[in-house]
Amino acid sequence: MAAKKIKCCVPECSGDRIAGRGLCAGCYTTARYLIRSGRTSWEQLEALGLATPKRAINTSPLLKAFERATIHKTRTRRI
Repeated sequence: MAAKKIKCCVPECSGDRIAGRGLCAGCYTTARYLIRSGRTSWEQLEALGLATPKRAINTSPLLKAFERATIHKTRTRRI
């Protein structure tokens, strides 16, 4: 089964490799530039439909299991 391609949120963009917040790498970099220069915010871009809300970082089951295993080992480790 072929993987579903997800397109960039920006209607004029043809990017299909999402970097973050529903944006391709080029649009994400531009959005960060606009935000850092004070011209907009993530909230404003979301309201305009030009970005998606930030996702939680720890959503991967593998990442959660790894963190639990790592924490358990560091707690029982003798110094």
